[in-house]
Amino acid sequence: MVSIESVDDSELKQRILQHARERFISEGFVSVSVDDLCSDLGISKKTFYRIFPSKDDLLHQEADWLMGEAHAFITGLLSSDRGFIEKAMTLSTAVATQASKVSRALFRDVQRHAPDIWKRIEEFRLKTLHTNFTRLIEQGRLEGYVRDDINIRVFMLAYAAAMGQIMTPAVLAVEAFSAIDAVHDIFAIFFQGILSEQGREQFVKSDLLHFSGNAQSTL
Repeated sequence: MVSIESVDDSELKQRILQHARERFISEGFVSVSVDDLCSDLGISKKTFYRIFPSKDDLLHQEADWLMGEAHAFITGLLSSDRGFIEKAMTLSTAVATQASKVSRALFRDVQRHAPDIWKRIEEFRLKTLHTNFTRLIEQGRLEGYVRDDINIRVFMLAYAAAMGQIMTPAVLAVEAFSAIDAVHDIFAIFFQGILSEQGREQFVKSDLLHFSGNAQSTL
C-alpha cells in the first residue's frame, strides 16, 4: 500500500482540501484541529505545514474553491440555452441543496473567527447575486414570465437584503427554521411577487415554488 506521504504535493494538497472541506462543512472549523486532519489522513504535521503555512491559509483556500465552484456553476447555467423556468428551478434547487449541507457551526465559526473570509464571501455573494440574478430576471421578462412593471434593481436590492439578514449564524442559531427552509421561503416570497400570470402557471407546473432540497448540487 502506497503511503499518502509519498504522493506529490499537488495531489496531497487536493486530498487535504477535500477532507478538510467535508469536516468543516459538517462540524465547523474551530473544533477541527490540524492534529485531527493529520490523524485522519495519516500524514505528519510537518507535511501539512509544508503544504499549508497555517490552518487559516487552508480555510482561505477552501473559500477560494467554494467561490470558484459557485461562479463556474452559475455562469455556466446562465450562459446555456435553457429557458428561464429551467434555469431558475436549477439555480434555486442548487442553492437550497448547498445550504442544507452546511452546518450552523460553520456559519458561526466563519463569521466569528474569520471575519475577513466572511466579508469576502459576502462581497462575492452580492456581486454574483446582482450580476447573475439580474441576467436571469431580464431573461424571464423577455420570455414573458416576469412582469414588465417590476424594477429589477429594487427587486435585487430587496432580495439581497433579505438573504443577508436571515442567512446569518445569529439568526439561524435562534430560529426553528433551517438554512434550506430560509432559502426556500425567501425565494418563494420574492419570486411569486414578480411573476406574470403566465410565469406563475409555468412555475407551479414545474414545482419551482415548492422545490425539494434533496436534489444533487454542483455548487
